Order: sequence, then C-alpha cells, then structure tokens
Amino acid sequence: MTVFVGMKLHAVVLATCAFTPSIMLEYRPKCRDYMCSIAQEDKVFRTDSLESRAIWNLARHMSLNREQYTNSIREGVLCLKKKLCSASEAIMVGAKDPRTGDGVPEGRLSNPLFR
Repeated sequence: MTVFVGMKLHAVVLATCAFTPSIMLEYRPKCRDYMCSIAQEDKVFRTDSLESRAIWNLARHMSLNREQYTNSIREGVLCLKKKLCSASEAIMVGAKDPRTGDGVPEGRLSNPLFR
C-alpha cells in the first residue's frame, strides 16, 4: 500500500505501526491526538469540513515521496514507543504485588517487551 487514508483510529494506528504513510480523517479529537503523538498532525483532516482537493494533493505528494514520509512516521512511532516503554517501566518500578506488598521482580524490568 502506497498511502493509507483512514477514518477509524485503529485502522490508522495499524497502518502507521507498519510505517505506511497515512492520512487521518478526524471524526473525534482522539484521532488528531494520536497523529500529534507521532508528529503527523499535518496529515489530519476534519470530517465536518473535508477538503477533498487538499487530501488528494497530500496523498499524491506522499505517494511520490513515500520514503520521506515512511521515515517520518517511523521516527514518530518509535519515539512514542520509547516514551510509552519508559512510562510503563516507571509504573512497574513503583508497583507492588497486592498479595505480598513486594515490588516487581527485577527480571520483569529486563523483559524485552518493556524495551
């Protein structure tokens, strides 16, 4: 797929996680929030005021410059992943087992899923 144009949040999330250049048709603020979180806010169009010519022009430009847009999405997604992993590690460090009151075992923090 050269460029993905989507309206549903999770469809666009999946496309961007595959580093596919994507345009989000914003039907709720959460759509813009996600695109902002991966530094792609300039690729969001509100559904209550669609600009079909602008969407078409951007899709065409993204298709012609796919590598540039793919790299931009990769950077944004990997940056968000790093922030989320750091936040989850911070939570894990402060977490206590409700049954024993013990902290999270050290081995859990070195789990590659948290990196």
